[in-house]
Amino acid sequence: NPTGTTLPPERRSELIDVARRYQCLIVEDDAYGDLWYGGKSSDSHRPIPLKGMENAGYVMYLSTFSKTVTSGLRTGWIVADPHVINRLAALRRMVDQHTSTSSQRICLELLKEGRIAEHIQTLTDSYRRRRDTAIAALQRFAPDGVRWTVPAGGYYIWLSLTEGVRSLDVLESCRSQGVTFMPGSVFDVDEMDDSHIRLNFVRPDAADITDGIRVICEALERAIQAS
Repeated sequence: NPTGTTLPPERRSELIDVARRYQCLIVEDDAYGDLWYGGKSSDSHRPIPLKGMENAGYVMYLSTFSKTVTSGLRTGWIVADPHVINRLAALRRMVDQHTSTSSQRICLELLKEGRIAEHIQTLTDSYRRRRDTAIAALQRFAPDGVRWTVPAGGYYIWLSLTEGVRSLDVLESCRSQGVTFMPGSVFDVDEMDDSHIRLNFVRPDAADITDGIRVICEALERAIQAS
């Protein structure tokens, strides 16, 4: 998030080596890791998290139930060195005592009954179809020069626009037709990126994906012709 890319194994190993060399922590925020669709083959294996590749304590692994059980369930977990956990727990108590007890109980019961794995598989099958629908729509409607990722997991497709086309202009045009997306500037430290857009293929109704992407691509076509 937002680029939809997956770090290859060799780059993951290099990242861990750098953390060891400079003795710095890596925060691995793996909110979308369970939503793995694979690349061209749906049975591709999910990459091993960084935390699963090292045991020296340089990786803090974070994840959440909010992307798989329900977005309102603000409950997650962390796997890290005990010293880090103790420090984070002390800081957390300065903010509040703990996460909602009822939310934690819901997650506990789902885990005990083994229902989460079944639920995630259902989500994955549904989201893979939505991703494929979105990619097919882009292949059909996108103007020449517009490029995109085919994400192996997560919620998002990252579009690279043609030179001279501003994402905010395209967004304004699409909003008037009831379609919206996130411009690249939202994810840029300096808020200067105006040549990318992030599309969410999970939140829209499946029946609306093709029409929504058609609207965006038509707006892109008009912007290209005007540039």
